[in-house]
Amino acid sequence: MDPMLHLATSSTSVVIDVRWGVPFIVHWGSRVDEADARRMVDEVAPRPRAGVVDRPAVATIVPMHGDGWLGHPGLLGRHRGGSDWAPRFQLVDVVTNSRADGSSMSTTTSVDTQAELRLMTDIELSAQGVLSVSVRLHNESNMKYLLDGLTVTLPLPWTATHLTTFHGKWCGEFQSQTLEWPLGAWSAENRTGRTSHEQPPFIVARESTTGAHAGQCWAAHVAWSGNHVIRAERQVYNRRYLQLGELLNPGEVCLEAGESYSTPTIIAVHSENGLQHVARTFQRHARDIVGEMSPRPVTLNTWEAMYFDHSPSKVLELAEVAASVGIERFVLDDGWFRGRRDDTAGLGDWYVDTEVYPEGLEPIARAVVDRGMQFGLWFEPEMVNPNSDMYREHPEWVLERGGYDHVLGRNQLVLDLTRDDAYAVVFSRIDALLSELPISYVKWDMNRPHIAAAGVSGTAATHRQTRALYSLLDGVRRAHPTVEIESCSSGGGRMDFEILRHVERFWASDTNDPVRRQVIQHHASWFFPPEVIGCHVGAPVAHTTKHESTLSMRCATAFFGHMGVEWNIAAAGSTERQDLGRALAAHKALRHVLHAGDVLFTDTFRDTEGNRLVHGVVSRDAATAVLAFVQMNEHLTDNVVHVRGLDPRRIYLARRVQLASDDPVIDGEEGWLRSLSQTGQSWQTDGVPFPNVPTESTVLVVLEGS
Repeated sequence: MDPMLHLATSSTSVVIDVRWGVPFIVHWGSRVDEADARRMVDEVAPRPRAGVVDRPAVATIVPMHGDGWLGHPGLLGRHRGGSDWAPRFQLVDVVTNSRADGSSMSTTTSVDTQAELRLMTDIELSAQGVLSVSVRLHNESNMKYLLDGLTVTLPLPWTATHLTTFHGKWCGEFQSQTLEWPLGAWSAENRTGRTSHEQPPFIVARESTTGAHAGQCWAAHVAWSGNHVIRAERQVYNRRYLQLGELLNPGEVCLEAGESYSTPTIIAVHSENGLQHVARTFQRHARDIVGEMSPRPVTLNTWEAMYFDHSPSKVLELAEVAASVGIERFVLDDGWFRGRRDDTAGLGDWYVDTEVYPEGLEPIARAVVDRGMQFGLWFEPEMVNPNSDMYREHPEWVLERGGYDHVLGRNQLVLDLTRDDAYAVVFSRIDALLSELPISYVKWDMNRPHIAAAGVSGTAATHRQTRALYSLLDGVRRAHPTVEIESCSSGGGRMDFEILRHVERFWASDTNDPVRRQVIQHHASWFFPPEVIGCHVGAPVAHTTKHESTLSMRCATAFFGHMGVEWNIAAAGSTERQDLGRALAAHKALRHVLHAGDVLFTDTFRDTEGNRLVHGVVSRDAATAVLAFVQMNEHLTDNVVHVRGLDPRRIYLARRVQLASDDPVIDGEEGWLRSLSQTGQSWQTDGVPFPNVPTESTVLVVLEGS
C-alpha cells in the first residue's frame, strides 16, 4: 500500500501518511508538488527522547493513547466493564477518488480486532480549498461501547504562533481575541445545547504578522448545532495541533452491538494570503450549501415594533407603512398564539389567539400578500412554558431529568423532540399553519439553553435532540418546499454550517445597535456570506442598549447583509420614512453585488480594538464594488486604507451612496471621491484616504470599473 495520499487544488495541498493505523496529516497548507509531498512523508520519523516511548506517536486524525500519544486522545471510551479504553488501530483499507468538479476525497478504514472497533475517516478537499474531515466509529463487538469523546485532530506547523478565538454573549455575539499560542492547551467547551453565543465553534491559527491580505492562517469550524469542544495544544517539543468535535455529556452516546457514531464535519480553510482569502473561501462554501436563492427580500420583523402588544389594527397599519417604504417580506413575531401576552405562557400551544385576532390570521396574511409582500410567522418549536395547555396535558414531554425542580430559562423548558409523540404534535401544528395560511417564511427561535437535558431513559440527550431538530426542519421543508426558514437563537446563538443546510438565514444578534452590530457582522463575515446574515434597521434609540444613532448609520450597517427593519415605522415621521425608503431602494439596486460578490477586508480593523472599519464586497467579475468607511470612535488611526481584491487593471470611478438626510458631511467630498477614482492596483499599493467624518458614522461608496 502506498504510504502517501495527496489531495490537492491549484493552491492547497493536504499530504497524508497512512502508515500510523489512522491517517496522519503531514501537511495542510500551500500547494506542493508530488516530489515534495513524497519527501514530507519519507521524513516522518519521530525521534525517541529520554523518558518517552521508543516509537513516539504522531498527531493522527484520531491520536490514540494506546499508541503512545501523550496529548489529549482523539478517542475516549470503553466497553461495558471498562475494557478496551486504549485501543490501537491498524489500517486495512484506503479508497481515494477525484471528482469532475476538481474536488478529491479519501476514505480510510482502520480496525482494532481485539477491541472489535472499526474507525473510518472521510477526508475531502474541495476545488475551492475547503478541507472537510469527519470520523465514524463502529462497534463490532457484542458488548455496549460507552463513548465519551471522538474528535478530529489537525496538526499545524510551528509557524502558527498565534490564535484568534471567538466568544460572546447575548447582544454581543462574535467577539474575538488574538493571543500568542501558549505552551500547553487552550480549550473552549460549549454545553448550551446550541451553537452558543459564548463559545461559537470557530478558531483561527495564524502567523504573528498575518493580516487581511498577507500571512498564513488556518481556520477551522465544528459544523454542528449542539455542544462542542475546541482544543489548541502546543506541546513541549513545539508540536501544535487543533482538536475539534462534539462535546458529549456523560453516558450520552452508548453504542450497542452493530451501532455507529459519526462526528460532526470539521470544515477548515488554509490561506497564505491573509484573512480575506479565508473569508472568501468559507463564504463560497456556504453558498454551495445553501444553493441558488432568489434576491433576498427586504424584511420587516414586528418584534421591536410591538412586542406582545398585538392587535389587528396595529399590525395592518404597520403592514401598510411597510409596503409604502419598499418592504418585501412582513414577519409577525412572538405574541400571535394562544395565551401569549407576555413571555411566561403559551409556548407549545401553537393555535392563533382568537381573543387578539378574532378572525384568525387569515385577514392579516391576505392583507400583507395583497400589498405585494411575503408573509412570515415566528415559532419557537423546541420550547414549552409550564403555563401552557401542552405542559399541563403532558408534563413528561420536558427534556429534563425527573425528580428535580425545573430550571427555567425565560420562563420556559425544552421540549423533548426525541419523543415521537411530542415531535408529531409540534410538526402537525407547524404543518397546519403553513397549509392554512399563505406563509412564505418561518422565523425559528430557540431562547433557552439545555440544562441537564435528559430523555425518557434519564440519560443525556442533547445529541439526539440536535438530530431531532434537523429531522423536524427537514420534515417542514419536505412538506413546504417553498417556505424559507431563519435560524434565530436569542439572536446569534445558533449559527453554524450544519444548521445552514436546513435554513436560509441567520438572525445574527438581538441588538440592532449599529455600533455593536458592526463588530458582530464583521466577525460573522469571516465565515458567512452577507445574504444569510439578517441585519435590521432599528429604532433611533436601540432597544437593547439605549444607545442613540443616526438613521444613516443604522441603514449603512444593515445595508450589507440580508437587510430588514425592526422599528415601529408607523410612528416614524414622514422624513424618516422617505429616507428609509431611499436606503432600501439603494440596497435593492446593489444587492446583486452585495449578495453574490467577494468580501473585501482591510487592516484598519483588528479584533475588537479597532477605531475604524473599512469593508466591502466586489462583484465576481470585479466590475463593481461597494465599500463602507466606518468611523467607530474619536481616536484616529492611520488615514490610508489599502484594499486588495479589485481588478488591478481597471480604473474605478467612485460615487457616494446617499442614504438619509443625516448622512455625514465630508469636507471636500468631491475631491475625496476623485481621489478614490483610480486603478485597482493603486487601491492595493498606494491606498486611499479615509474621510474625515464624525464618530459613529458611515460613508458608502460604489466603485464602477471601466
